[in-house]
Amino acid sequence: MPPETHGEVVYEAPAELWSGLYMLFSTLVLIGLWRRITWLICLGASIGLMTNVVFAVAAHEAEFGYLLEKGAARDAFQYAGLLLVAYFYPFKGKSE
Repeated sequence: MPPETHGEVVYEAPAELWSGLYMLFSTLVLIGLWRRITWLICLGASIGLMTNVVFAVAAHEAEFGYLLEKGAARDAFQYAGLLLVAYFYPFKGKSE
């Protein structure tokens, strides 16, 4: 991940950290939706929101990070929406 496109913060951390975070929060959301566990969806969406905000802010500071900034900001808004929907409209009936 070159610092010119991803920013210094993302460049300093190993790529395995970022890929592990992406696999973690997407898996938490997937399992939460599959098993109808609201708190698991909220946890995965929160981690996804924070990770994508870090990517968007770091790419904003980078020289060629325009596309990454816009994509990460879009994903952050999607996870924020998922978090709000899961929090305010939890699953009814069988869950957990």
